Amino acid sequence: RLGFMVAGRLLTTGAPRELLAPLAGRILELKAEPRGLAHQICQADPAVEDVANFGELLHLRLRGEGVRAEAAQLEEEVEERLLRILAEGEVRVHDLRAIAPSLEDVFIHTLQGATLQGTAGEAPRG
Repeated sequence: RLGFMVAGRLLTTGAPRELLAPLAGRILELKAEPRGLAHQICQADPAVEDVANFGELLHLRLRGEGVRAEAAQLEEEVEERLLRILAEGEVRVHDLRAIAPSLEDVFIHTLQGATLQGTAGEAPRG
């Protein structure tokens, strides 16, 4: 089992498979230049919940609830739209593809959820 902690507060625990499941089918990896502009354009897309920097890459987390029957079709539509709007914004795309979520993706997602709930910065109680 794994647990994710921030500032001494345990945010979530579970087996890796359990923690990864909600993000399955929801992560796109983008390599593009200029990266900052690509980040802005992707973040503005209504299907993109969040954009995170992963070195020279961006991970785009799509809105949704994990793998669904229509997820592949939605993913394809989002990829096509992003490629079009990135090109219109004069962003050079080297690669855009769906990837399996990593535990780092899960941590970022969990941390953002805790921040929205206002619990990430609280000291542990006890």
